[in-house]
Amino acid sequence: TFSRYTVTGAQLHAIFSHIMRKENRNGEGECYQVNRGVHAVYDEVFNRLVSLDIGDNPVELDQSYQIGLQSYHSTNSEENLGITMEGLSQLNPPKVLASSMQAVIDEYLREHQAIKRNVEGRLVYR
Repeated sequence: TFSRYTVTGAQLHAIFSHIMRKENRNGEGECYQVNRGVHAVYDEVFNRLVSLDIGDNPVELDQSYQIGLQSYHSTNSEENLGITMEGLSQLNPPKVLASSMQAVIDEYLREHQAIKRNVEGRLVYR
């Protein structure tokens, strides 16, 4: 399944800090799709997230944001995202949006032929 979760900006910062850390880029870590408009900068010298923006606006720590996760990633959220299932469900219960990601992708690609994208620098390491 694919579900929507509501998290705080502070939780989102923690999630990005966790997935962008060096230890997650050893060939065995998890890789996540990051939507267009998201821009995260990670400082490898100090091992910390420097900035996180969505749509040219900084993520506010006390605001709420919605993220989508497949059930595998939410079930393993503590290990792979650095947040527990309880943390993911703290603000609102998760809402199942789709029972088959293959069907979602098939439908999207049928409706969006010949998609072209440039490298946007959504995740930046310095």
